[in-house]
Amino acid sequence: PCILVSNHPGTLMDPLNVAVLMKRRVNFLANAGLFATPFSNWFFSTFYCIKVERPKDTGGKPLQNEEAFKMAADYLTGGGCLYMAPEGGSHSGRQLNKLKTGPARIALNTEAANDFSLGLVILPVGLNYSDPGKFRSKLLTVMGEPIAVADFKADWQQDRVEAVRKLTDVLRERMEATLIDTADEEEDRLLAKAETILQHDSPLSGAPLIARSQKLVTKIQDWRADQKAFYRSFRETANTYFQKLTTVGTSDLAVKGGVRTPYLLMVLVFPVFVLGFLIHFLPAYFTKKMCDRLSSDPSWVPTFKILGGLIIYPLTLFLQFWIFKKSIAFFWETAAWWKWVYLALIIPTGLAAEWFLEKYNLFVSNRQYRIFAKRHPVEAASLAEMRKDLRTAVS
Repeated sequence: PCILVSNHPGTLMDPLNVAVLMKRRVNFLANAGLFATPFSNWFFSTFYCIKVERPKDTGGKPLQNEEAFKMAADYLTGGGCLYMAPEGGSHSGRQLNKLKTGPARIALNTEAANDFSLGLVILPVGLNYSDPGKFRSKLLTVMGEPIAVADFKADWQQDRVEAVRKLTDVLRERMEATLIDTADEEEDRLLAKAETILQHDSPLSGAPLIARSQKLVTKIQDWRADQKAFYRSFRETANTYFQKLTTVGTSDLAVKGGVRTPYLLMVLVFPVFVLGFLIHFLPAYFTKKMCDRLSSDPSWVPTFKILGGLIIYPLTLFLQFWIFKKSIAFFWETAAWWKWVYLALIIPTGLAAEWFLEKYNLFVSNRQYRIFAKRHPVEAASLAEMRKDLRTAVS
């Protein structure tokens, strides 16, 4: 039996991104707000979710979670694997919020009911998104060191409240080891600026990238605690530098030296880009509009993009396909095979359009900086000097 726990920056995508890696069925402890409508109540009750109430779900009324905790304990006693989000709710940013005691209480009560012979473990999981709201962005999932709940038997027998607190503290330590854990939004934004500079100078990916960012967080936090003047100076320089980049319409990569633009390849890909843009513009546009209408909370963007994409994207593509097929048939009665050409082009033209836009944006960024440097050489030199100072500080 196992309790999976993770950080929670991406709402409904987080439990799925954890469960998809497990070669076993996973049930989920889900907040009561998800069961509010008849359809959602049916959906989440059918697909392996156990409803648990939070204070904001009951409007201040006493929580009624005895049945939920019993269901969770019975499921774990039977050898099940249960996902829980111990922060109690989703949030944007990389801060690990204060952990609720629910996982520890369920784990200890379940083991105690089985004389601490069940073998239940808590497995901390770190979800490290490059950008949880961006389609096809990167995610590194880090499995932490499991916690054997039976190790807390003596603590439970001596003081149950203290045992729950102690297990929760250990869980937080194990979770922090799997994450880039910033203290607040200010620190998160400052870290992102430092990461951008380092990544352009020394590109990394996967676990090495996370390890470097963890060291960088520690360095920034040490400055903030022990070198306040240096921290303020670094923060002001970083903010000024990136604000000027935005004003100029360029990027850190351009100041660093830019990248070569593959002009010939872009010319060859341009017709494919146009076709991909025409095919994918309306599905992407309507999906975004639906996300904007449903919620302004950035933490819900990943979930609504997936749900919207699953519904709106196929419908819009089907409508476009139907219009395309009718248009072709109007001119060429025997051209039925064209519909298969259209279907075959959907994915590759979308990828080509994405690639072209990325290279075009880099080209524009580099061009803007060259123009700026030519017209304002002193300010351009100042930008380069600021970047050098920031790079030296975070090295």
